[in-house]
Amino acid sequence: MENAEIPAYLLAIRERLTNNLSAFLHEQDLASDQNVSVSKLQKDFAHYFGLNFQDFQTETKMQAAAKLLTESRQSIKRISRNLGYNSPEAFSRAFRKFKGKTPSLYRKNH
Repeated sequence: MENAEIPAYLLAIRERLTNNLSAFLHEQDLASDQNVSVSKLQKDFAHYFGLNFQDFQTETKMQAAAKLLTESRQSIKRISRNLGYNSPEAFSRAFRKFKGKTPSLYRKNH
């Protein structure tokens, strides 16, 4: 979907999510910042992005993780910390759920 079709407030939220990968942002806070209700944010996220807010945030982090795993020599611990995970184990579980492989296996195969 072209950006011109997506409401400006969703573009602002998407940019904030993309530029703040080290934090887990809350939809209530972002909705409030954009002067929309949480229910409108949830409905519009699903409509325009095909994902709920939390899945979108996780997918954004996992895409960044996949890129870092293949294009950098950063440790998995450091990548997990930079993406806002409290532990490499929590990051590994999320990554495996998203990519079907552990971060180390993904790095090895790519």
